This record gives sequence, structure tokens and C-alpha cells, in this order.
Amino acid sequence: MYGFWNLRHKLIKDVGLKIHDAYQIDMAEMFLLQHVSEHDLSPSDLAEILLIPAHGISRKLENLQNLGLLERNLHPKDARKRVLTITAKGKKTLRGALALMDAELQTVLLVLDKKSLEGFVRDLEK
Repeated sequence: MYGFWNLRHKLIKDVGLKIHDAYQIDMAEMFLLQHVSEHDLSPSDLAEILLIPAHGISRKLENLQNLGLLERNLHPKDARKRVLTITAKGKKTLRGALALMDAELQTVLLVLDKKSLEGFVRDLEK
């Protein structure tokens, strides 16, 4: 369990800082962007799915919108609702941030031999 905590801490602290320095978003915003890129949802639907309070997600979404990474548009079937949509800039930012996280994660995991890494991945999937 201590090893998992160390990995989590390294990802949040080190990788999160690198993502923020490169793209001006934090890891939570990166994951929000990723979710928006896969689903057209309202902010409240997204908050419910991700188990984030509506007031907390609003600040994150506002930052992403101010950076030009996502838009809030009218729902095509219900003009009373808004739908989040990732922009072209948002897609580019997301690809870059995910690639950076992937590269950093590979570096962290390179300390494991193949057998240990396979066991680690198997345990995570459980």
C-alpha cells in the first residue's frame, strides 16, 4: 500500500506540476477534458458521474473555458440545457498532457523489472 501511495504522490506532485507548467491545467482539469472529449454532457451530469460537487467542477470548467479548451453550447434537443464540448485547442492540449503523463509514468515504472511490472498492472486491473 505504501508503494501505491508513493506512486500516487509522485504522479500528483511531479507529473501534475509538469502538466501545469506545459499546459496551464491541473491533473483534475486534464481528466475533465478527457471525459468531455468522450461524452457530450452537461456540467451537472459530469459532476454527478465524476462524484465532484457542482461548485467544485464549475471552477475547473470555467478555467478550461477561459483557456479556450472547452465550450458550453446549447443542448441540441433542449435549449434549457448546456452541453460541454472540447475545442480543437482542447484536443491538442489533452493529447499533449496525456503524452506527458504517459512518458513520466513510463519513467517511474522503468525501475520495475518485467515480472514486477506485469504483477503491478494485474493488481491495478483488479
